Amino acid sequence: MNRRNVTFITDSRIFPTVFKNSKTFDFAAFSEDVSHRVFLLPQSAASSRTLKAANHSLYVKHLNGSGVYPLTQSFVHHLLDAFNAELPSFSSASSKSITTDLVDFTQRVMFPASTNALFGRTFPTHIRKQVFLFDEGFLYLYASLPSFVTKQYDDAIRESIAALSEMLDQGMQDANALAVGQDEAAKSEGCDLFTRGAIAFSLLWGLQTNATQAVFWCLAHLITYTTSDFQQRLIAEGREGLRLSRDANGNLTATPDIAKLTEAPLLSSLFEETLRHVSGTLMMREVSVDAMIEDVETGRVFKVKKGDFVALPARHLHRNKEVHDGPGEFRPERFVEKKAGRYELMPFGGGVSLCPGRFFASHEIKAFVAVALQLFDFKVVDPLPGLHLAQYGVGVMPPTAAMNVEIHLKDEWVV
Repeated sequence: MNRRNVTFITDSRIFPTVFKNSKTFDFAAFSEDVSHRVFLLPQSAASSRTLKAANHSLYVKHLNGSGVYPLTQSFVHHLLDAFNAELPSFSSASSKSITTDLVDFTQRVMFPASTNALFGRTFPTHIRKQVFLFDEGFLYLYASLPSFVTKQYDDAIRESIAALSEMLDQGMQDANALAVGQDEAAKSEGCDLFTRGAIAFSLLWGLQTNATQAVFWCLAHLITYTTSDFQQRLIAEGREGLRLSRDANGNLTATPDIAKLTEAPLLSSLFEETLRHVSGTLMMREVSVDAMIEDVETGRVFKVKKGDFVALPARHLHRNKEVHDGPGEFRPERFVEKKAGRYELMPFGGGVSLCPGRFFASHEIKAFVAVALQLFDFKVVDPLPGLHLAQYGVGVMPPTAAMNVEIHLKDEWVV
């Protein structure tokens, strides 16, 4: 990390000290560096206080409380469109089943659903592979590794930004107010078209890739580890929040009850337990002045120097047996039985770097699982893959390999 020291704090009792002293342990400097070095924003845009304030206001308005409901409603609409596009391949199969890679299946459905909900129907969905390729190379780009290592990842983000810039130049249609507002703020700041595209890409990456990886892991863990009884209870709960039917043209339709979907205890526990296993969030802060950090419970004191970093690894917390009983076990009802405390489950980060899109992500994942389980029966073909630990620190870690599954369309949905 540019030859600067990194102090890893693994004792979650010290986390509040770092979060509360946000001037000493600065997230803004780290965030600006990522925006410039990884997402290709000019330094002027990455550090613009006006843009930061505008984006913060947009996040508060459109990603919190009932403000996120229009985006969620749109996502469900596009999610059903994406599933409708998948159904003919099942109906044409003699067994009403297909064997496919679950990673690719979740991406095929999630990517158009979430991107069209956010940016509208003119979003260039053909850039899906470039977006996920960029995600693979995120840390390599941040580390400024030689171009022979990073070229494919740099090409992927530049191709994506070019496609998004063209979309913005031609005008978005049916886009969410968040995407529209963010681009209006960028134009007001005098950003050129490439920079506007880069800002749109950072929003796309932040609200899309981690959620899609999490959907895969939710389904993969669900079909690998849970009982049929749990799955049936999950289906019943999902119907309460999002009941499927067909319209006069035979297409899937539903009117979601977002409050019920959000509060569904089994879906919520499955979601949280999955993230406990697969998230590798690393909360980074740059030290702005020489400082001492004290553990008030043990009396330990250690020094950190200006210009260095402190890192708070959520995964260490999630795998700590003093925090979670049987941390290596996947228990889908773990958080039904006992809600996680504030510093016991932190897949979305914490403090000023708490992910603003966390509520929308949870809505996406719960809606996807609720719909998928009503439509399909899943049968494991390949074992659960491992975690791609080389992407530790970015968020939800992707799988190390494909996971083929047999997906069977339930009889009531066969046309």
